[in-house]
Amino acid sequence: LRDTLSTMTCDNTDLSLIQSTRDHLDQLDQEYSQNMIAPEHLWREVACIYETDPNHIDYKTYPYLAAQHLLDGFSLELVDGDSSQINEVWLQEVISVLNRLIEKKVG
Repeated sequence: LRDTLSTMTCDNTDLSLIQSTRDHLDQLDQEYSQNMIAPEHLWREVACIYETDPNHIDYKTYPYLAAQHLLDGFSLELVDGDSSQINEVWLQEVISVLNRLIEKKVG
């Protein structure tokens, strides 16, 4: 739709309708961005859960999953964007697991 709007000519087109449609699309883009949940958001929540009880049996695999996520070429938040703090317990465990995975791959 955006491409169509940008290539439309003014021949028989109401310019205010085009502008209104563009404005509406911009608003929808903004709403979508604000409501989108990215993997970084999920990992931040996982880190917070892990920090509450790192020895909890259900949470033991979280650092491994995060390390594998990094090895797959994705990123993790080091600094919590909401609180501007670093979850050191989480970060140390993820780096430790990451190191073991890399050593295992390299041999």
